[in-house]
Amino acid sequence: VPDSQLEMIVSQLMKIKQSLPIFFSRLDPSHFFNLQQPSLILPLTTVQNMAVLCVSAVGFANAFVQTIKKVIQLKSII
Repeated sequence: VPDSQLEMIVSQLMKIKQSLPIFFSRLDPSHFFNLQQPSLILPLTTVQNMAVLCVSAVGFANAFVQTIKKVIQLKSII
């Protein structure tokens, strides 16, 4: 979410309970790995000019797709 919306969410949560711990996270891909060799780290540029299947198991899949689009040129088939 945009920072302005995030600030509003935090403000609303603080109205409910001021001592509520709030944690933030952000999708920030750094590399790929080989499924047959998980210890083999591949740079993001490895997938340039390749067909790539992206699978998301996150709750808000659109955020995942938007992050992938930032990393590589994604041509969606969906």
